[in-house]
Amino acid sequence: MYVALCIPTYENPKVVEDFLINCAPYYMECGIDIYFYDSSRSDKTKRLIQKFMASRSIYYIPIPPNVGPDEKTFMIFQRYGLIGEYDFIWLSGDGVQYPREGVSFILSQLETKYDLVTLNSRDRNGVIQPEIICDANNYFQACAVQLTLYGAAILNTHTLLHSVDWDSYRGVCLKTSIGGFTHISFLFHRIIELEQFCGLNLKLGKYRYGFSPEKKTSSWYQNCFSTWVFKWTEVIESLPDYYENKTAVVMAQGGSLFGDIDSFKRLKVDGVYSFKEFICYIKYWGKVTKIPLFKLFLTSIAPKFFVRAVGKMRLSTTTKKLKKFCRTHREIYILGAGRIGEIYGEYFIKNSIPFQGFFILPGKSANDKVLGHPTFEFEKSHHLLRNAGIVLALGPDDTKMGLKTLSRLGYAKNIFNAPSMRRDIAFASGYKALNI
Repeated sequence: MYVALCIPTYENPKVVEDFLINCAPYYMECGIDIYFYDSSRSDKTKRLIQKFMASRSIYYIPIPPNVGPDEKTFMIFQRYGLIGEYDFIWLSGDGVQYPREGVSFILSQLETKYDLVTLNSRDRNGVIQPEIICDANNYFQACAVQLTLYGAAILNTHTLLHSVDWDSYRGVCLKTSIGGFTHISFLFHRIIELEQFCGLNLKLGKYRYGFSPEKKTSSWYQNCFSTWVFKWTEVIESLPDYYENKTAVVMAQGGSLFGDIDSFKRLKVDGVYSFKEFICYIKYWGKVTKIPLFKLFLTSIAPKFFVRAVGKMRLSTTTKKLKKFCRTHREIYILGAGRIGEIYGEYFIKNSIPFQGFFILPGKSANDKVLGHPTFEFEKSHHLLRNAGIVLALGPDDTKMGLKTLSRLGYAKNIFNAPSMRRDIAFASGYKALNI
């Protein structure tokens, strides 16, 4: 099975270097060829990639700086710059990283009978579940949201990318109103053209992706409302009438990013949200969030200094409670060794809060060490938590599973869980992303 990993990038040499050092070796061990489509104005990324090109499995494709990300995606779909023939093209972002075991598992599931494979990390219960779906509408319901991630789509070159009327698709997919979602438009227009569609919804369980620690800010952060309120809604609503329940799909992604008013408050402090944005997208708010309109309005007109002051007071209060909790326990472990766990670990180190290491929930995976601290598998080492303090550093779904597991084992009294703190400390530490 021949797979080309195609990575569009722009002015992200540190992120690219992190991938080349820490991920590229095991991708190549699995037989994957790696292509970087670079439109950077500086030559830093080019010089960096060229240092690693001796292996012949890494290729540098120069793209003019005036070519935007959607056009680059379109070029990748047309197999621009590829050396040789491939069975699959794996479209990926430069900051997206799958674990070593995950890459091997993903490749083991590929078969040429699949027109499109979605790597689904949204179901985070640790259960791996390959699901074959041959109805395009059902595939849309199950996979559209996850496919927004550059890194979740693997395309069959023999079917999905064969005999395509590219000129026609250019007019459909390269519209300014859906910029950033060219791949979504292409995929869901294209699969209903196939005589018999067969897709794989590959729920990855513990093999879900992570992000490079060098990429603290999402590329769409400053334009998050244009991207995830307007364009996301537009691309889904512009898909053929064949697809049903579009409203639910729009809300599923919008709600995960804009699910609580605190997100808007942080964006207010950062100068991203204001009364201007509230008015600009007023007819879209009800499609992407269940937050009452009057709350969005009040936050939009609130003085920035006031919102910032309230946020700092809340974080200060929570931090005092955290430090008090840590002082009352001789040992402290952070439950969660993913991106959120790292953010907590960085915060602990910066604030001189000692801790013994990270625990991994059942069914999850992590490196042997994170930030120089050991990681422990829950099943093998949970006895260490009996008299220790446990700080939860998990997303909403994993928090529910963690609390349930800890309660079952009788550790419920040893837990520090402050849901609002996750994004507060990420924001204070310079992470500018809504999907933390």
